[in-house]
Amino acid sequence: MDDKLNKMYSDFKGRDVLDGISADNFDSMKDQSFITPENKEFFEDMLRVGWLSGQISSSGPMPNTGKIVSTQFTAASQSKEVATASAGEVWQVMGACANRVSGSGTFTFVISFSNGAEKVRIESLTGTGFNEFNITSTAGPMYVDQNLSLVCDSSGGSFPTDCDVLVALQRVR
Repeated sequence: MDDKLNKMYSDFKGRDVLDGISADNFDSMKDQSFITPENKEFFEDMLRVGWLSGQISSSGPMPNTGKIVSTQFTAASQSKEVATASAGEVWQVMGACANRVSGSGTFTFVISFSNGAEKVRIESLTGTGFNEFNITSTAGPMYVDQNLSLVCDSSGGSFPTDCDVLVALQRVR
């Protein structure tokens, strides 16, 4: 295909591909495309640009994207978003734990997925000591994207003064 007719070339001519394309830009371009024989080269270019700009991965988790998000709870009956994703991003939930920072008493956490209106419970944990309680899922990999966030609800009769919920995430898209 002639470069002047190639939409990818014309849209990004003169721009630094590695720094100039976000997940949202990439998705917008992809969403405006139709799979036709005429667009075969365009989609091949999309794959190359996606790999080079770090917006897609051909081998699973994206390198250097792992992070641990910490959310502090200071009282019972709190609900907080602990993991969210920007437009076009997908994060795999690798694990989570709760850790008492100070105080005494029983604490309970419920980890759920939420679409903003409804929640689907994944795991809950209850503790009284300074131990970490690992949250795992038997359902397989869990993902957070722009439509589905990870939330945590706290409760307890005598909730300690400070507890942290930590979630390990790895970006897969």
